Amino acid sequence: MARAGGSYYSRARDGFFEIPKPLTTLGIGVDMLPEFVRKSSVLTGNDLGILGNLAALPNGEEIDNYLETSEEFGNLKQEDILGDVVEKRAKKLIAEGKANEALILLLAKK
Repeated sequence: MARAGGSYYSRARDGFFEIPKPLTTLGIGVDMLPEFVRKSSVLTGNDLGILGNLAALPNGEEIDNYLETSEEFGNLKQEDILGDVVEKRAKKLIAEGKANEALILLLAKK
């Protein structure tokens, strides 16, 4: 692995990839995530680190708005919400760079 500059790195076989630089402000921290998120069998330590690096927890209004407007949450059945489907969808959102939306989805599960 080689550092290329800025937040870019390179592997001989894989080409260039980006590792975003940390926030200039402190994130909420993994300890501030709800216990069911921290103990998820689906989310990895890296996923939790990304969520913990967010600047703030979503507020109730953001969660309510998400519940009313999100196709992501609206398509879930009750058994999906109780199972690990929400965590799997949140993991996908994190991979897509949508950590804030992932955290809102996880908090909407509660």
